[in-house]
Amino acid sequence: MGEAIDLLTDASTEVLTATGIMEAAAAADTSPEQTALQGMMGQEEYSIDQAEVDAYNQAVAQVENYAQQAGAFMAAANNADLTASIDSYAQVNNFVVGNYTTITYTQSIDEFVINWDNDGFGSGWQGYLTEDMVSADELFEAGEYVEQYGTMPN
Repeated sequence: MGEAIDLLTDASTEVLTATGIMEAAAAADTSPEQTALQGMMGQEEYSIDQAEVDAYNQAVAQVENYAQQAGAFMAAANNADLTASIDSYAQVNNFVVGNYTTITYTQSIDEFVINWDNDGFGSGWQGYLTEDMVSADELFEAGEYVEQYGTMPN
């Protein structure tokens, strides 16, 4: 996740270059300002190529994926039915829950897959978070500050 955020930060810096050019262009309403803008755009530091755009888009996708995984894992940890099912499976199959090699979550099918060894095959749990999923609008609404009136206790 840290690497993805670093990539996104680097890529965002490149994209911010476009914002700086846009702001300079909006303010360039005289001939000398327009000439200065053209000179600025000719400099290497103000150019953006397709590779930089692609790097930005890939970094955004990586951060989105990690954020989705983190949210799913937090929701899973608070889902008593899911944790009980995983604990039961691990006990029956003589696994130590904390000794997994990988855990993945696929949101589109609401499925967790846990591997306890490196054979590439895992055990899946599907449908445990479907009822807890919210849209982006619902998420942003839930994050709104709600002011409470009253006095603070002494």
